[in-house]
Amino acid sequence: MLRVKEKLTKIVDESSLLRDLFTLYKCNSNRDFCHEIDRRAKVSIFDYKTLGKELFEYPYFYISDCNYYGLYHQLLSYAGLVPEDLSRLQKHYFYIEHGLVLGSYANHYNLKKAKMITTMSQTRKLHIANFVNDTPIHVIGPYIHYSSSLLSENEIMTLKETLGRVLLVIPSHSIGSVTAQFDEQAFITAIREKSVGFDTVIVCLYWKDIDNGADNVYLKEGFKVSTAGHRDDLNFLPRLKSLLLLSSEVFTNNFGTHVAYGSSVGVPVSLYQQQINYKEIQYFKNNDDILKNQENILSSGFAKKEIKAALVHNDRAVLNQYFGLDQVKSQDEMRQILLSIK
Repeated sequence: MLRVKEKLTKIVDESSLLRDLFTLYKCNSNRDFCHEIDRRAKVSIFDYKTLGKELFEYPYFYISDCNYYGLYHQLLSYAGLVPEDLSRLQKHYFYIEHGLVLGSYANHYNLKKAKMITTMSQTRKLHIANFVNDTPIHVIGPYIHYSSSLLSENEIMTLKETLGRVLLVIPSHSIGSVTAQFDEQAFITAIREKSVGFDTVIVCLYWKDIDNGADNVYLKEGFKVSTAGHRDDLNFLPRLKSLLLLSSEVFTNNFGTHVAYGSSVGVPVSLYQQQINYKEIQYFKNNDDILKNQENILSSGFAKKEIKAALVHNDRAVLNQYFGLDQVKSQDEMRQILLSIK
């Protein structure tokens, strides 16, 4: 059965028409998706259990990473476009490297499917270029730059009056059936120490960790819990941007994309150095790639030391090198990039 599925995937990969038909079929089987996204957009950012509930796959775009976190939708919206404005090639042959990656890891499986690639920094572009031939690679900086806040300016101001000075805590998160494990009590102690001088602590949990019951330890401490939503929620980035705009500082125990996003929004980021282990709780073939990715990231010690020092000293040269803060595009530039696949 697995071999048959792999052969069918390969056939679909090689045809723009079949890619289009595949996504149409998958979307047609989940017709309530758009309604559910609109409904969740009105849900409180503190109703994290509702926001973290499973969403069934609705692939507007064939390469999965473009659908995650609403990434492609946010780029399109910023550029004044909608999916219907795109040709098959522009919809289904675009690959967004969907987050901060340290080290030389690259997702070969998705790279080889693409006719155009975007990434966050020049450093990443150099690594990706080792795995593709003539595929154009565009550096566009942190993706959250292209997202509007889900909450309005007035809503954020009103919440700030209620919450006061906010410490936003973003713990290392699980990925699919691979869980992130760390000393929770040590992290709690670090949060308590860090929160002196803050009025409110908000812990932003990844949807998968809500499902795993990770909220309990933070609720016992009296912290508020929130989430950016499910991975397939088109408002993931807008909701995360609202949380960042509410906060006075971000505190985290891992080098994730949120570190770049905090820097992009102009919120100071502090890192608590802690050993993170990744454990496979159920075997899936793509876990092999996830675990290799994490192993590669964990081995990127030099980059992490550079970033940590740069965050303390606000060294923009180093942050630009890894986050691409100086590479963000105008609306016209983004429109040109997205429509350039021919």
